[in-house]
Amino acid sequence: MTPDTARDLYRLRAAAEREATVMAVERMTPAGLETIREKHAALDRAQRDGAATAADLSLMNRAFHFAIYSQTSPLVVQHIELLWSRLTPSTTVWRHPPDAHELEKDHDQILEAIVRKDAQAAGDFMAQHIQRAYKIRESQPELRAAGSDEREDFGNV
Repeated sequence: MTPDTARDLYRLRAAAEREATVMAVERMTPAGLETIREKHAALDRAQRDGAATAADLSLMNRAFHFAIYSQTSPLVVQHIELLWSRLTPSTTVWRHPPDAHELEKDHDQILEAIVRKDAQAAGDFMAQHIQRAYKIRESQPELRAAGSDEREDFGNV
């Protein structure tokens, strides 16, 4: 992945996931909220226990996010899945405990806003969370996008 592609991916994710979170809060069901809480608690426990691998944490992070997005519509979920498919658990930003702790604090804020039914705050916290993940990725040489920046010429499309 090129640096520009990585930057674009995270910008698109921040925008799409912000809106998906807003929609999720607007459409939240009691069962949906309970699932989100369960996914949040599982990730929190895994971090505290210290036995989970970075890939495990990444998958649990995905479960938390998609528990939120599943409160929207299949179209929204499919759109976000497409964006997420560009990154794999093996290239996770959850590999360093201080970063994982900051990401988990973001999740706390997102969940608190969801519980308060504050759709705008939840969406804003989600966008900030995605932007933090991008900054973490860019700060770590082993995760930073390093592909060629050559661009394909699409002519007069």
